[in-house]
Amino acid sequence: MTNEGSASASEIVTAYLKNYAGAKVVGKKTYGKGVVQNLTPLNNGGELHLTISEYLVGPNFVKVDGVGVSPDYEVNESTSAVKEEDSLQLKKAIEVAEEMLKQK
Repeated sequence: MTNEGSASASEIVTAYLKNYAGAKVVGKKTYGKGVVQNLTPLNNGGELHLTISEYLVGPNFVKVDGVGVSPDYEVNESTSAVKEEDSLQLKKAIEVAEEMLKQK
């Protein structure tokens, strides 16, 4: 399950599972942070943020940064606290998982 707060490493793992392991993603499009930055403290108290690499995912090396990862099943749900038993995303994820198990 993903949402607009899913970023960086979680996006890379999600994209890998979706592209190479056949996983189905449920939720909302992810944030879109696919770069690695090096932070260097400066003598004046500031910091230099230097982008040193960018993640490209999937067989076609698609960028994540500024784009995000789209779910296979979009389920809009508030990111505010939701009881687990009321989660629309969780219900859909269970439904998709059960359907995938039937197909095997």
